[in-house]
Amino acid sequence: GREGELAWLRGRLAAGGGTSVLRGPPGIGKTRLAVQVGRELVEGGAPPTGGVWFCELAGARAAGDLLEA
Repeated sequence: GREGELAWLRGRLAAGGGTSVLRGPPGIGKTRLAVQVGRELVEGGAPPTGGVWFCELAGARAAGDLLEA
């Protein structure tokens, strides 16, 4: 049921769309979506320039916490 979101994120990252942030309420599958698309890009042999990185931001409570994360 997430094909629309998967396609959007795949296209954005494959086209070199830079950083993408998935936000929303807890438990809706943001992490699972990000990890699935990242894995597909890497395993498919066409990761975006600079690779694929996952940064857990759940613990960031202030702007200064983002760089540390």
